Amino acid sequence: METCSAPEGYVPRGGDCDDDEARVYPGAAEMCDGLDNNCNGVVDEEIVAAWYADGDGDGYGTGAAMLTCAPPAGWAPAGGDCDDALSAVNPGATETCNGVDDDCDGEVDEGLLTTFYVDGDGDGYGGAPVGLCAIMDGYVLSMGDCDDARVDVHPGATEVCNLVDDDCDGSVDEMLRPTLYRDVDGDGYGDPSLTSTARCSPGGGWVANADDCDDARPEAYLGATELCNGLDDDCDAVVDNGLASNTFYLDADGDGYGVTTTTVTACAAPPGYADNGDDCYDLNSDAYPGAPGYPHQSGVCTRGFIIGGCDAPDRGDGSYDYDCDGVERPYSTRRISACGGSCTAEGWTTSVPSCGGTGSFKSCSLVSAGCASATRLSTCQCCN
Repeated sequence: METCSAPEGYVPRGGDCDDDEARVYPGAAEMCDGLDNNCNGVVDEEIVAAWYADGDGDGYGTGAAMLTCAPPAGWAPAGGDCDDALSAVNPGATETCNGVDDDCDGEVDEGLLTTFYVDGDGDGYGGAPVGLCAIMDGYVLSMGDCDDARVDVHPGATEVCNLVDDDCDGSVDEMLRPTLYRDVDGDGYGDPSLTSTARCSPGGGWVANADDCDDARPEAYLGATELCNGLDDDCDAVVDNGLASNTFYLDADGDGYGVTTTTVTACAAPPGYADNGDDCYDLNSDAYPGAPGYPHQSGVCTRGFIIGGCDAPDRGDGSYDYDCDGVERPYSTRRISACGGSCTAEGWTTSVPSCGGTGSFKSCSLVSAGCASATRLSTCQCCN
């Protein structure tokens, strides 16, 4: 209405959004009354707050917030209570060492725990660490037990040789294990080249000494009886020492007789040696002292001579002295022209050939008709 003066019940300003409520008009102070006091289209703005259900009455609630400017009883203006059944537990509480998250920061007893160690064997030293408010049975302050199931194993224990780290220092049987030596042949003496420190005492093929020089022979070890065998039985680095020794002679042709030009001194004859030096020629086994017969290479040797051809050789050095008596002895030096009355004679009808030479040889024999003879040409003279 436009007029020169305001009639009763009119005012010079408009905009009242509830002209039946005196507390409602533009510019009025907003109150918590469920009305739009200042007519700005919003009810109770800047007065409504979030409220949380507070079951334990400690001033902190939990759960979803309720937006209101006039909360009912049992609601608190702050949330975050992590245990709304305990009034001592809320975001503003002081953390105490009690196994509970008193200040609701997601950590239990932070900064208040002491580290103790589980002592399963009761030896005063623990293994696994645990944070506790106070010491309890089965827990200790000392750490480092490397076997919490054995009361004799812990830091400070006496180390003994038992293949166990008794003192928990990371070393097993330190300075306690002896050096043992392998005894392959079981004679009680070890091979110095095969050692072990993996055992606390001898046994199982290992001994405490290194006095074997041949661990493949049980009869060879330090102090053993020296035998005449070309080996070092007593391990003194000397072969066959302390035994009676003899001179042996090289026997190149193996006829049991050696030569004096090559000798060895030993307790027994080595292979290829004889106990005498009596051979007169050591490259022919048919030549030796006392050798019998009249050696030849082939053909038929009849009473010391060869019939048909001549292959009666010298012994190898031009000599026919096979029996080593210093004499070249032909089978026959007899010459005959006729058999005579005995009818048993034999001999050369020509001059006597030298050793290995040939000539005509006559033999006589008694037959029923009387005396018979046979003359053979090119008969070879065998010698000894």
